[in-house]
Amino acid sequence: MSHPIDQQIHELHRHLTALPEAPPSTREQLLILLADINRLLDNSPIEQQTPSEAMESLAVQFDADHPSLSAALRSLIDNLGKAGI
Repeated sequence: MSHPIDQQIHELHRHLTALPEAPPSTREQLLILLADINRLLDNSPIEQQTPSEAMESLAVQFDADHPSLSAALRSLIDNLGKAGI
């Protein structure tokens, strides 16, 4: 069975694909964020905002219009923190 964080990243992808009305810039931010998370998991340095900060910022944006995506982001933030990432 895969790691819980991998499962949550998959869940985040699922939520993202269910949002066809999301602006391209938002989709791009999420894809960059997921790439940053993957670099962290591979122990590669990230130069800008931490993935947790970026995810929290996006979660706030999605609170009103896309609560399930917001919840998925916050759950991933929590588990990445618990994993020390």
